[in-house]
Amino acid sequence: MINTLEITNVFLNAFLLIFLLLLPTAEVNADIYTKEYIYLAGDSDSKITSKSFAISQLKKELLEEIGTHIRATSITHKNSSGLNFFQQDIEAIVAGTLKLKILSESWDGRQYYIKANIETNPKEVLEELDGINKTVTHELSNINENNPDSLECKTKFPTTDAETFYNKAKAFKGTSEHWSNINTIKFNYRCAAYLGHLAAQYKMYMYGSSGNNTAYDKLNRMSWLSSSAKGGYPAAQYRMGQRYYGSKNQSTKMYWMYKAALSGYQEAMFEIGRAYYDGSYFNKDLLEAEKWLTKSVAERSDMIFRNESIALMILEEIYLSKEKNELRN
Repeated sequence: MINTLEITNVFLNAFLLIFLLLLPTAEVNADIYTKEYIYLAGDSDSKITSKSFAISQLKKELLEEIGTHIRATSITHKNSSGLNFFQQDIEAIVAGTLKLKILSESWDGRQYYIKANIETNPKEVLEELDGINKTVTHELSNINENNPDSLECKTKFPTTDAETFYNKAKAFKGTSEHWSNINTIKFNYRCAAYLGHLAAQYKMYMYGSSGNNTAYDKLNRMSWLSSSAKGGYPAAQYRMGQRYYGSKNQSTKMYWMYKAALSGYQEAMFEIGRAYYDGSYFNKDLLEAEKWLTKSVAERSDMIFRNESIALMILEEIYLSKEKNELRN
């Protein structure tokens, strides 16, 4: 006579086997990158600070290795927009999912040894970069260089270069004649933008939401932002990140924020530091949070740093946490 319990176990085991076979296999394609690092402690270093420095340097070297490998992989990867991927692009994507796994570590009072690895999937990184580039390429396709605005620049000033146009517009900055000459200012920024000037393209994006715009100014507004960000203008990269606030596409938001932060843009460095601190996008990492927040408050620019007080408050909390750890050790 067949035991009912045995039949039940057979069916359960069969169901479990089918379930396991149907699980996503993305991690099977992941690559593991392993490195070792030895930090030589200074007179003022403790075990805690030495470990922090060792981890920071190890992460940097691992990211460089990952970037080199993925760039080599991208040679055979057919990206739809035909763009090359650089170290900053790869780091901006990988940093969000980066989780360091410490394999072994030791401290002898003079040097801190650490061995760790990072797991990532080059194919997924390239696909995400390709998706971002598709969006940018689509927006850039709206810019028609043979429209009346562009032709006016070429017809009236055929030999004037982008920098000259930009400086003509910039000359009115902070003067009492700014608003009375707004059309002249926009004309010069517009001409510089069509000639590829990144700062002028960003200005056209900013001016595009105000009055006295041509039909093409309004049509091209987001295209100017994409073009400026793609070209590497930090303020435009930060704005590109802001476009995705509140959306489900947080990876694209942080991609642009990270690129702006790497270029030294103050508000972007704050956003990256805060994300590391609260674990809202990156894996929670107080060392990275301290690094980026410290950079943000140390950066000096002619712009008002709106989040300075918040950055200082978070840094104070991080310092207090470090002091507690030092006392425990």
